[in-house]
Amino acid sequence: MSSRAASSAVVGVVAVGVALAVLAGCSPTAVPPSGLPVGPASPPPRPTFSLSPPPLGAAPPSVANSPSARFGDGTAVACAGYPSAAPVIALLRNRGVVGSRTSVTVREGPLCAGSWQYTVVALGGQELQVVTTGAPSQLKLVTAGTYVCNAEVLTQAPPGILTAAECS
Repeated sequence: MSSRAASSAVVGVVAVGVALAVLAGCSPTAVPPSGLPVGPASPPPRPTFSLSPPPLGAAPPSVANSPSARFGDGTAVACAGYPSAAPVIALLRNRGVVGSRTSVTVREGPLCAGSWQYTVVALGGQELQVVTTGAPSQLKLVTAGTYVCNAEVLTQAPPGILTAAECS
């Protein structure tokens, strides 16, 4: 075999090897038809996240202190501290429903459905049902008493509150 033939055979083998390597993804650079080398495609950006817990006392994202943050309407569930019992009791005191020196104990709730809350408090030996609505920092007293299924509650409260208050 002449050196020219050997040379052509080596170039052919190298060309086939390079082509196979490029097709197999083994080459860090590819040569496009234009003949200009192109670097490897950059990997897609990785999502960022934080493993640090939220600050103490911060509302969970799904229950933030905004009027637009809501629980599901169908079932009243524990409000997870948003609101806690303290703002409900403070609202009762501010509205004159409960005296400033009256001992108040929360028996149930607050339970949340939609933007409404249901709480049962004990005043001495008597239980009082309380229905509120709004963001935890801006609670509005809808009604309080031994039976809270008034017209406003029946027509506007979500089904979860109606069930919790036994309005059915």
